[in-house]
Amino acid sequence: VFDAGWDSERLARTLADLRKFTGRRLSDHCAQHAPRCFTETLRAQALADRERRFSKPSRHAEAIRGEHFWRQKLDYLHDNPCRKGLVLSPERWRYSSAAWHMLGDSQPVDVPLTHLAW
Repeated sequence: VFDAGWDSERLARTLADLRKFTGRRLSDHCAQHAPRCFTETLRAQALADRERRFSKPSRHAEAIRGEHFWRQKLDYLHDNPCRKGLVLSPERWRYSSAAWHMLGDSQPVDVPLTHLAW
């Protein structure tokens, strides 16, 4: 259900906070548990004003306001492993919901999923 009070600026601030928190936690975890070269790579790829950056800065946040827009973004996400050459079809990527959405919700997936009602 769409909440008219949920604007794009608020979404952008929320996503920035989530990325900062998650990035710090993941970077700390990597520093403690991953090989040193992983942490060194993170630091080398960071922007000049940051010590560590775990995710790419985004262009803009946009609230999902309808099923057509949601489907467009979902299809884009499902196609990412194909664009990177990791699989030939989206439903073959183990960590994706593509098979569940394309072949029906009877397909087993590694992540619990639920239907989204518009």
